[in-house]
Amino acid sequence: MDATSFAQLLDGTRNSHYPSFKMAVMKVSRTLAIGMAISLGAQSLPTVHQSRDRDFTERSAKLDTRFESHIFQSRNGRTMPYRLFRPSEGSDKLPLVVYLHGSGGSGNDNMRQIEGGNIFGTHVWALDENQSRFPAFVLAPQTHLSQGWGQEGLELTIELIQALIRDLAIDPARVYLTGQSMGGIGTWNILAAHAPFFAAAVIVCGAGDPGQASLTHGTPIWIFHGTLDRTIRVERARLIVQALTKEGGKPKYTEYPTIGHAVWESAYTEPTLINWLFSQRRP
Repeated sequence: MDATSFAQLLDGTRNSHYPSFKMAVMKVSRTLAIGMAISLGAQSLPTVHQSRDRDFTERSAKLDTRFESHIFQSRNGRTMPYRLFRPSEGSDKLPLVVYLHGSGGSGNDNMRQIEGGNIFGTHVWALDENQSRFPAFVLAPQTHLSQGWGQEGLELTIELIQALIRDLAIDPARVYLTGQSMGGIGTWNILAAHAPFFAAAVIVCGAGDPGQASLTHGTPIWIFHGTLDRTIRVERARLIVQALTKEGGKPKYTEYPTIGHAVWESAYTEPTLINWLFSQRRP
């Protein structure tokens, strides 16, 4: 898929309606009658996660300065702050990872979306050891808390992605989408509206309308959630997995039995995540 094809896809779906963010609370049995692979075991132990998180924090120190600060202006004059990590110069077109922040990253300071709890979803792709194997651009747009990742924010993000593909050496067949919490909900919604743009998606402690599963068109998806999550109940993640499976998809699902909502610290440091994501590619 080249940049022209990407632009044509955008024009063809510009009038798509994003699923509503107002979802009813669902009560379901904790035992699902489907063959999900739930990743439990040693890696879910708190001591393992804490050690892994400390190591990540140390290795990602000072990466903030590598994320350039920009303001995107759309064709109708709307603006969106964003941060962009550029890989080392190369002759080939490279992947783009798009990260949608949680509520704590909201605002217009163009900083919160890459700090605090958002360092995991932004910095992991930019670590030296990962860039050496999988050089990639990393995009972290910022939206206002008042609108969340609603239709305006998601449409601006799509337009921003299109502009970057036009201006930079980005491979349109390797654009990846991820987000956590509020950004995890946004990831599901943008995927449901624009699935042909993305080679794969990673949804961390998010949620979505299971009725939109058919709109993902078989996009490879890895979903992470904590069993003890009281902000976005784990049942909602399980329902999405069930719906995707019913539609013929093969989603990966990792559920941490001892973790609550802050599952991003564990999800983005899963040892096999990097290899899995960058192995995906659109035809």
